[in-house]
Amino acid sequence: MKTLYTLVKKKPFQYQENGKEVIFTFESGISYSFTLNEISNILEHFKSCTSFELDNNISLKDGNGSDGLGTFINKEFGKSRKLASHLATYLVDKNLIGIVLPKQGCIKFYVH
Repeated sequence: MKTLYTLVKKKPFQYQENGKEVIFTFESGISYSFTLNEISNILEHFKSCTSFELDNNISLKDGNGSDGLGTFINKEFGKSRKLASHLATYLVDKNLIGIVLPKQGCIKFYVH
C-alpha cells in the first residue's frame, strides 16, 4: 500500500491487523502501532467535524498544528505527525473516513 497523494511522493508501507491493534511497517522496517481503542478515539474526536486536515508536517513543534489528524495523534498519543498519512490511508482503505478533494495539496477528510 502507498500513502495518499501529498506534495511529496507516495510512500510505501504495510499494515497488519491482529484484533487488538494495527501495526504499520515502513519500507525501512520500522513499525508503529495504533490500538483499536486509539483508532476509535480518533474517529470519535473527528466525527462532529465537517472536515479535518491531514496535518502531518513533522517540522511543527508540539502544540503548533492545525488540530488535524497529525496534531491530534501527537497530542493525544505522543506519536509522530508523520504517522498521520499512513493512518489516514488505512482509514480510507477501511472506508472509515472519506476524502475531501484537495485544494493546493491540503488533504482533508471526514468521518463516515
